[in-house]
Amino acid sequence: MLYVLAVIAAIVAAVVGWFVAAAVGAWVAGLFGMSDFEGGRGMFAAFVVGPVGGLTAMVVAPWLVFRFGAGRAALAPTLLRVGVVLAAIVMLVVAAILIRLATIDTYSDTLPPTLEFEIRIPVAMQPTNSALPRVELHTDKNVGEGPLAGGWVSDGGHAVIAGSVPLAFKTRSRLLVVSLPEQPTRLFRLSLSRDPASTPTLSEWRHADHLDRAGEAQPLPAPPGDPVEMRCRVQRAETVEPVASVHHRGTACRAPSAGPTFVSRGTANRTVHLLVIDTVQAGQHPCVVICRTVAIALPIARASRAFASGNTASTTGRS
Repeated sequence: MLYVLAVIAAIVAAVVGWFVAAAVGAWVAGLFGMSDFEGGRGMFAAFVVGPVGGLTAMVVAPWLVFRFGAGRAALAPTLLRVGVVLAAIVMLVVAAILIRLATIDTYSDTLPPTLEFEIRIPVAMQPTNSALPRVELHTDKNVGEGPLAGGWVSDGGHAVIAGSVPLAFKTRSRLLVVSLPEQPTRLFRLSLSRDPASTPTLSEWRHADHLDRAGEAQPLPAPPGDPVEMRCRVQRAETVEPVASVHHRGTACRAPSAGPTFVSRGTANRTVHLLVIDTVQAGQHPCVVICRTVAIALPIARASRAFASGNTASTTGRS
């Protein structure tokens, strides 16, 4: 119980010590004439003085707990106890980071997996004007549209069309929504894990789980013999090629892999958008793209500055 109290005291003392040290550091820096241009004094207080005060308080707090809770002790046992408390705090922080990384619902270090699907209907149901269906992936996080690969392909007594859609979020709630012209909307529930692995082959053909008819209050269970069927597979980013090939009964449909999908929050800079697109399409880590961009931009900026300085000097000399 004493160790638990020491851990709690160390965490609280670290936070309080950080803020108190930062406040005192900012005040003292102002007395010594440190400039606050562009927040320099505040950053010095928050990121230099604050951490020192926080670490100091985090070490002193458990020592005081053991000093008043267990009485006087030699230096070695006291340091050992304080070390155990600090190690426990480190383990708690690491565990919290690992839990957060395991529960995050976006793909931050790799491209999201892609769901490749095929829709099969009887030839008699094929639209006369070769109209294409609309396929969407509905989750509890987002709605993504699945681009199709070309048009309908004849396969015996059926017509088949292929496409793909990125699994942009980690979730177990996924519905593939297929809308055919002049037909009720078919809902296929995807039995995938939260972060599915690649599947080497397409699944078996399966019927829709529900039908959403116009005018109905809610979707109804699909009949067992519903003519519209679907099969799919998952391809991870490491295995997806620029153009994915979806096969069915000897016929290959070329399906272009989905492009980058991201949400712009607020009025984000256009350059950042271009960097994100470049990063996703090239499959590179964002840091690599940023470093390359800086390496290109710095010489240009220096040359522009030198050119501007030369023009200024020339104008001054003429006057």
